[in-house]
Amino acid sequence: MTHPPTYAFPPVPTADRVVTVLLLAVLGYAAASGSLLGVLLTIEADDCQAVVPCLDGPTGTGFLASGLAPLVFWLAALVVVLVRWGNRRPTWWVPLAAVVPALGVWAVGLTAASAG
Repeated sequence: MTHPPTYAFPPVPTADRVVTVLLLAVLGYAAASGSLLGVLLTIEADDCQAVVPCLDGPTGTGFLASGLAPLVFWLAALVVVLVRWGNRRPTWWVPLAAVVPALGVWAVGLTAASAG
């Protein structure tokens, strides 16, 4: 009598992958929008003139944090999802978990940019 092959991990349901892809798409759109908004708000908050150096100190740090953080967290979530897919693990929660620190760093970056 032959037995079906055993796997180290059970197969991942299709719904998990569909939800993950949809959440990654929404997170990607939000990351691009958040990065653009962070850059625009930082430029608005900075008094850039010909005689005053621009984007130095907390303003420059806030500019980088608010402009890059959403994209960095989206890329990190994408890498974690791909690794977990390779290991046949559930991934629906990864984009949701990436939103929390991305929003935190983005808000701190905007605060630093406007304070400078």
